[in-house]
Amino acid sequence: MKKFLSISLLIISFLSGEPYHPYPILFVHGRSGSQETWGIKPHKDRNPIDTIIEDSIIPGKTFDVFLNKMIPYIYTWWEYDHSYTRPEDTLTYPNKSFLEIWNADYPLGSIWQNDPNAKIILIAHSQGSPTTRWALVQDPILSQHVEKIITLGGVHKGTPPMASFPQGEVWAFERLYWIPYTWINNLTQFIPMIGPFLKWVINPFIVPVLLDVILHKYTDAGADLGNGSELQKNLNSTPNLEKQKGPFYSFISSNYPLSLGEGILVTGIALAQALPGLFPIPQPWAILKIGSAGLFISWFHISDVAVPVSSQKAEDTPLLEGERIFVPNLFHGDQPQKIDLILKALEDRPLIDSVMLIQTFSDSNENIRDEEKKSL
Repeated sequence: MKKFLSISLLIISFLSGEPYHPYPILFVHGRSGSQETWGIKPHKDRNPIDTIIEDSIIPGKTFDVFLNKMIPYIYTWWEYDHSYTRPEDTLTYPNKSFLEIWNADYPLGSIWQNDPNAKIILIAHSQGSPTTRWALVQDPILSQHVEKIITLGGVHKGTPPMASFPQGEVWAFERLYWIPYTWINNLTQFIPMIGPFLKWVINPFIVPVLLDVILHKYTDAGADLGNGSELQKNLNSTPNLEKQKGPFYSFISSNYPLSLGEGILVTGIALAQALPGLFPIPQPWAILKIGSAGLFISWFHISDVAVPVSSQKAEDTPLLEGERIFVPNLFHGDQPQKIDLILKALEDRPLIDSVMLIQTFSDSNENIRDEEKKSL
């Protein structure tokens, strides 16, 4: 089938003058991410020219799926330009295959031919979204070379947990106060086995996550993610929004609400703690326990756990032409692998689908189009 599609593209190229050239796609990861966000295992021993090694591609992940869709174009363009790499070019493939991943740990990337009219598509996750937009602000000429920007879980308006001191700390306290810290402490006293369990089983998972958030929060990059940060103000100011105009934007957002059972459990734990303080006269701490549980549950309804939906949607940015796609029940870290969402955001199928590509050329090629449809 791939050979047939490649041959079909070549036939079309002779009829139309030159083969269709899809926009190269550049994937951009977020904070604490890497090329593995998109399905490329980090490779310590890599060629300093190429950022991707074929055996590091994780089967079935985003990059692998898109790479397979590009293969007909790769073979077609290789006939015109041998700098494109094919699967049989084991030393260089898949570099220069219409796909690239920006890696913050190794930002050199692949070598591409200079083209003053070149355009690409940017697909960014989390902090990669404001980073991409800020690049357009810093160098407005870049917007002329970007056809489309697709963001998944983008921190376009900041996120409360990363707000500067003390706003972020107060926000976290309000949503975590319901946790029964006293119960946990008592359990470690009355059931000796609980102490080692908390120390050796839970801590290795919880502590690194907390440290990761805390340490990044107090870095320049982490501070940029807080709502109301200087970067967020500058990024969304009218003069800078003007510089970001040009590309078509697709803002993909999601939430990740707790299940009914999880919500009942959180509420029940909060009520059990609060009951002694509610009668005869309600105590402030008891009211705070109940309110904290409500805020905790609410956060999952209005966010993907990390970023509010309103921020992911880049609300109140009318100068940026685009669409907003909302998907329920999708965790922040899972967004880059929702391939169907990315395909939906791309919308213009000839960019990635050679079957639809056949239908985009001259209306005089009815027979070719009909044969292509029949074969599939």
